[in-house]
Amino acid sequence: MIRSLAILIALTTVAAAAPSKEAKATFAAGQKLFKAARYLDAAEKFEAAYSIDSDPAYLFNIAQAYRLAKSCAKAVEFYDRFFDAFPTMRDDKKVKRFVQEAQKCADEQKPEPVEPKVEPKVEPKIEPKIEPKPVVEPKVEPPVESKPEPVVEHDTGKTKRIVGLVSIAAGTALVGTGAYFGFQAKQLSDERSTLCQSCQWTAESQARSDDLDRRGHRAQTIAIATTIAGGAVITGGIILYMLGRNTSTVVVEPDPSGGASVFAVGRF
Repeated sequence: MIRSLAILIALTTVAAAAPSKEAKATFAAGQKLFKAARYLDAAEKFEAAYSIDSDPAYLFNIAQAYRLAKSCAKAVEFYDRFFDAFPTMRDDKKVKRFVQEAQKCADEQKPEPVEPKVEPKVEPKIEPKIEPKPVVEPKVEPPVESKPEPVVEHDTGKTKRIVGLVSIAAGTALVGTGAYFGFQAKQLSDERSTLCQSCQWTAESQARSDDLDRRGHRAQTIAIATTIAGGAVITGGIILYMLGRNTSTVVVEPDPSGGASVFAVGRF
């Protein structure tokens, strides 16, 4: 239909010059693109043909291509230019329907008007004028010299002496325990020696003798072990106590002249 309408326009053009070969070739390329539904590319070819020959018949083809490409505002523009060249075509029912369709599409594609954003007027903030306060020099008190406290180092030998005394006490307790079990072993041995000296030796006597012998042997073993352990602990305690006494304490006292006096106190 578009092709026949273009031919119709060409026939009704008065004194229209015959299109050049270049314009024909460009228009033919546009028709191929139009048939392939490449409407924007076809519109460009039709516009190129129009720029070569300026035949108003091309305007309708351009408008049709833009309408089908949904570039509706441009379609309306070229329909108007076409009607300027062919005013009688405004009454054509088919053409009128095309124009109405393009105009409706163009109206729908118009962006909604954006109201300009009015920035609220901000009054300039006037800062109150602050009078500078007079600068008062702070009164500096002269430094007060203080007498430093004497520095005394801790007596490191005190711990050794305490541990030594505790060890001596513990060793003495062990030796005392050994003496107790030694005395018990002596009693059991004497009781076994005097067992049934003037009576007949029986199985009961033998059992009593074995029990006394076992208890005496156990008491003797405990006595020996605790006595040896107690002696060792006492020896260690004496050594620690002596090491604790062979220490010194350093005392630093301030000197009125600004220096310091150092005193060493020893224990032997």
